[in-house]
Amino acid sequence: MPSSETNEAIQSVDSSKLASTFRANKVSSVRNRLPNQRDLPWIEMEQPKARPTIEKIGVLVPKQHIAGLQESEVEIGEEKYRIVNNVTCEHNLRGVPSLQGTVTVTNFKIIFKADNQQPHVTSDAQLHLIGKSRVQDFFRLPLGMLAQAEVRTFVVDDNRIKHSCVELVSKDQRRLSIIMSSFEDCNSLKEMIRHVTFLENIAPAERQMNNFFAVQMYEHIINKMALMTPQTSAFEESALTRTIKLLELNQKVWHTYSSPIKEFLRQGCSFYQQNANVALPRNRQALFQTYDNSSFSLCQTYPAKLVFPAQTELATVEDSAKFRSSNRLPVLTYFDRVTTASIWRCSQPCTFLFGSRNRGDEDLLRQIGLCNSTLLNKNGSVEIFDARPLLNARTNKLKGGGYEDCGPSAAYSNCRITFGDIDNIHVVRESFEKVFDMAYTATATDKSAS
Repeated sequence: MPSSETNEAIQSVDSSKLASTFRANKVSSVRNRLPNQRDLPWIEMEQPKARPTIEKIGVLVPKQHIAGLQESEVEIGEEKYRIVNNVTCEHNLRGVPSLQGTVTVTNFKIIFKADNQQPHVTSDAQLHLIGKSRVQDFFRLPLGMLAQAEVRTFVVDDNRIKHSCVELVSKDQRRLSIIMSSFEDCNSLKEMIRHVTFLENIAPAERQMNNFFAVQMYEHIINKMALMTPQTSAFEESALTRTIKLLELNQKVWHTYSSPIKEFLRQGCSFYQQNANVALPRNRQALFQTYDNSSFSLCQTYPAKLVFPAQTELATVEDSAKFRSSNRLPVLTYFDRVTTASIWRCSQPCTFLFGSRNRGDEDLLRQIGLCNSTLLNKNGSVEIFDARPLLNARTNKLKGGGYEDCGPSAAYSNCRITFGDIDNIHVVRESFEKVFDMAYTATATDKSAS
């Protein structure tokens, strides 16, 4: 690998000059010309070499051998962080008892494997009904699926002997309790898992991003793209050429999804340039402007670039943000170029118990309706879909929230609201847990193949 000084030098070189230098080394010849033909050089291009296969190139980021795991269970770029033997794993997989085995933590996943000295696990009738593959997947937990990692202390059989475990809860409601010999061991494992999973708990200066699986795999893909080009061979291409291609591809791929404005332009949005010294046209339908939220002072949970109707003033935007829960004011998320219909997202308004109003928020909803003022929607109507039941929305007024007062003579005169009757997160979580139990519970009618 080149040194940091080399990288800095490479970045400062004009890529077009480097490309011309590379082309100069290619085989070229001048064709025979007629006497009256202009003396222009004709460069005969090389015939494209055969594209090297993946087997021929090999893996640029090799697989690491991890004790206790087969090669097929290890991903490219995956690194071992810790292996803990002789632990007990309690779980919420019904029909399967607590297991003794080994837990392995990598930069990609947490995986528990039961000891081979447990014949009742592999021959258990209920385990056979559930399916061995599903059981194996149950104990394979990618770090991106981890929702919680905590240390718990409990007492068994009132014998005053305390046991400690690392309790892992996944986003799909899997629960693994890794019981270890001491509280210190549990806490050490928990801190290591949190360090590689939850970035918000780590100071930016202490984040070692190159150790993350996503970064390792990204580097592998970029290097493979740089090598597998139709014009060159991986073995004949110089290290400098590969480094240049790597930098160019890295810049291109890394910024693929970094510009939301490009995505809105792709959808068909037209943007009004405020500093172009051009008056706002009278026909303001489906015309937008951008708002710089890079400092996240308007809303901390929104992207750096926001899109609003072109006629919206800055004071209107700021007033609307103050009136919405967590400052999540209505912002554009999707635009249809054919019908000019659009989708906007926001949080609940803070109308409180007595129906407080905000002129800026009402104006913003009115301007959003004008963006879709067509023959089918002459009045610029806005359909508001509130996922909550009406009863919950009314209850939230006591907590400072609420919902839009819609109607011809109401505050939001151009809006109509529909409630989706979806219960709160606690009820939805309980429903999800029931689906989980049904999927992972062995019954006499379960015909899953092992």
